[in-house]
Amino acid sequence: MGIDLFYDGQLMYGSLKLTYKGKAKTINKLVIDTGAAKSFISVDVVEDIGIYFENEDFITTVYGIGGPDNSFEKTLDKVEFGARLFKNYKVDFGYFCDEYGINGLIGLDILKDAEVIIDLKNMTIA
Repeated sequence: MGIDLFYDGQLMYGSLKLTYKGKAKTINKLVIDTGAAKSFISVDVVEDIGIYFENEDFITTVYGIGGPDNSFEKTLDKVEFGARLFKNYKVDFGYFCDEYGINGLIGLDILKDAEVIIDLKNMTIA
């Protein structure tokens, strides 16, 4: 079963369902980014399920167009990408300042672990 993508004429978007300490939320408007080594999600869209920086979190540095910035890593109960399910999966979170409402990136970590094939003609991920 393929994972539907949304294409706005410039970027491809997908969704992830995250579960942390038993609370689940689907995060939409995540850019499919094969140039990003790791997935990165805006902390602004997950605070309501209890994801925020805590002193014991591992701090990482992410590099993007705006230069380096800090993020923190959380181990989630589950990450669901279409029919693919990852348990005890590590994801980076931080502040994602974006004027277009992007909620983060689905990077190569998830794309490779899910062993996806991106079909740009039909705009699906299998």
